[in-house]
Amino acid sequence: MKPAVTPKTPTTKPVKAAKTVEKPEPKFEDELMAVAEQLIVKGKEQGYLTPDDILQGFPEVDAEPDQIFRIFAAFKEIGIEVTDGEKDFEEVEQIDDEMLLDIEMMDSVSLDDPVRMYLKEIGRVSLLTANDEVELAQAIEAKPLHDAMKALNVTEEVDGRQRSVDELLPEVIERLATVKR
Repeated sequence: MKPAVTPKTPTTKPVKAAKTVEKPEPKFEDELMAVAEQLIVKGKEQGYLTPDDILQGFPEVDAEPDQIFRIFAAFKEIGIEVTDGEKDFEEVEQIDDEMLLDIEMMDSVSLDDPVRMYLKEIGRVSLLTANDEVELAQAIEAKPLHDAMKALNVTEEVDGRQRSVDELLPEVIERLATVKR
């Protein structure tokens, strides 16, 4: 009897791990970092930077106001004021997300769309407060009384004589009815 032959299982060679090549930092980021470092050094020496300094260093943000304000805020955080000599750009702290959204909305509104412009404009008008609403309601309620008193004065001026309330009441009611129409 022949010994049983076990079939050979094919052996596989271990796969070598692919070499990872580290990509160098893009030139653009290096340039931005170099410009930022130059601006920081200049700002520390002078104690401030002008918006022109920043815009010369980062010309691509010229058209984006929110990016400009973020850059101003970043310099302010590290102790470098951004000023043009006359006014400080302290409003950077006062700008919040809602204001940035309003700025973006203004850019997206076309000037030839009157309905959109109207809706945008009325959105800026503040609504009545509870106290304002009460005062307005009281003024509206007082208007008929004011009109009645005015009617009494006119009637007295025309006749030139004093009349009793019973005589004047029908005239006042009639005048009020015509005023409300």
